[in-house]
Amino acid sequence: MPAFALQVIDRAVIVEVPTTCSNLELPDYQELDRKIETVLSRLGEPPIVVFDFSKTQFFGTLMLESVLRARKLCESKGGQVAVAGLHAPIEELFRLAHLDELIPSFASVREALDQLETRRSEN
Repeated sequence: MPAFALQVIDRAVIVEVPTTCSNLELPDYQELDRKIETVLSRLGEPPIVVFDFSKTQFFGTLMLESVLRARKLCESKGGQVAVAGLHAPIEELFRLAHLDELIPSFASVREALDQLETRRSEN
C-alpha cells in the first residue's frame, strides 16, 4: 500500500500525508517525489501542489525535504506549493524552519485551492 495518496483536481495535485510518518523511510519519500514529478509532467502549467497535513500528527525532515523539492519543481513550471490543515506542532515546525515564509499555509485544502486558483488566474 502506498504511503502517500495523490489526487488530481484540474491542474492541482493534492498530496494526502499519512497520520504519522515515523514508520516511513527514504524509499517512501523518493516514491512520493517520483509520483509528484510524473503527475506534474502531465498537467498543464502552472501547476499547484497542496500537501494535506490535516490527518498528520508527526513527521521528520524527509517530509520537509519532499515539500521543498515539490516547491522547487512547481516553481520551475511557474506553479505554487502550499500546505493545508497544519496542527499546532507541525505549524510550529514550519515556523521554526522559516518555511512559513516560503510556503503558504491554509486551514483546508479547499481554501488553498481557492486562493491559489485566484492567484493563478490573476497572473
